[in-house]
Amino acid sequence: MDENAYIKSILNYIGIAADKKNHAEIIIKFPVFYVKKHQEYRIKEYQIVSQPFGTFFADFINCDFNEKTNYINFFNKYSLSLLSVDKYTKLFKNGTCTENEYNKFIQTLINNTSKRLIKIQEQLDMILDYTLLNPSNKAKSLSPLQRLYVLERTDETLTLLRANKIEYFSLHYFSKNPGYTEKEIIDYLSKNKVQIDSIDFLIPYTIESLLYIQLCDILKEEICFKSCKYCNRYFIAENKKTEYCNNIAPSSTKTCREIGRKKVYYDLMKKDKALQLYNKIYYRKATMANRYPDIKKYVDDYEHFKRIGKKKVANYKSNIITSEDFISWINKNI
Repeated sequence: MDENAYIKSILNYIGIAADKKNHAEIIIKFPVFYVKKHQEYRIKEYQIVSQPFGTFFADFINCDFNEKTNYINFFNKYSLSLLSVDKYTKLFKNGTCTENEYNKFIQTLINNTSKRLIKIQEQLDMILDYTLLNPSNKAKSLSPLQRLYVLERTDETLTLLRANKIEYFSLHYFSKNPGYTEKEIIDYLSKNKVQIDSIDFLIPYTIESLLYIQLCDILKEEICFKSCKYCNRYFIAENKKTEYCNNIAPSSTKTCREIGRKKVYYDLMKKDKALQLYNKIYYRKATMANRYPDIKKYVDDYEHFKRIGKKKVANYKSNIITSEDFISWINKNI
C-alpha cells in the first residue's frame, strides 16, 4: 500500500488524524504568510505537524469564534477543519491572493461558520458540565463515562453525541525501505534485518467526530484535561499535578506556567521565614556580582551561593532538611 495514502485520506476530510497509540494528533496544514512588499498572501506546500492528542479539543473550546483575531488564529492552525482543499486551491489560484481577497474570504468564512462552531461549543459546555465539572446529585455516583451514556440516551438535542463518522486506517511500513515488487521485498527481508512498523489512524469526517473521540478519552481519563489556574483556559496537562498551561499568559510575554510557578514560589515565600531569608540574601549577592563583575570575590560568592542554595531549597521543600538547618546554612553563608 502507498505509504502516503493516509495523507490523501486525511486531506479528504478535516486535515486531522488521531494516532491514539502514540497519543498524538496528526495535522496537515497549508501555511499562509503575508508578503508586505507585494501586499499579498501566499500559500506554502502542506506540512505535517504532530501535537498531543486532545490539543484540538482544548483549542476549540477556548476559541472565541465571534472575535476575528481568535478565529484567524484557529484557522491558521487548523485550516482544513474549516475549509476544504478545493476551496483553498480556488482561493490561492497561483499560490497567491491579494490582501483584499484574503480579508474578504476570511470574513465570509466567519459569517458562514461561526454560528455552527459556537453551537458545538455550547453543546460541549453542557456535556462537560453534566459529565465532569458539575454532575447532578442523581448522577454523582456514576463515573464520567457512565454519565455520558445517560446523556446519549436521554438528550436528543445533543447532536454532537451522535457524531462518530470516522475512517480507520492501518499503515504498515519498513524501517528501511526496499523496492515494491514482490521479488524485491522478499529478497530484502531475507537478507536484511528490517523491522516492520505499524501506525493505526482514526480519521474523523467532521469536527464533531474528532471532538467526540477526544471527549470520550477525557471522560475515561486517558487525557488529562484541566483548567489553567492562571488564565482559566482549558488545556491538556502532562499529568494530574500540572496546574498551569503553556499558553502565553494574558498581558504578558511569558507562559502561564512560568508566571504560575513564580507566583506559587512567592506566595510560599511570604509565609515562610526561611525562604524569605534565602531570597533576601540571594538577591543581595546577585546585585553585588552584577554591579562589580570585575571583583572576583563577589562573583564567586554569588555563584557558590546560587549553586549550593538551589540544592538546599529543594531539600528544604522536600523536608530532607529542617527550617532550622536551612536558616543555619544561610546565616553561615551571609
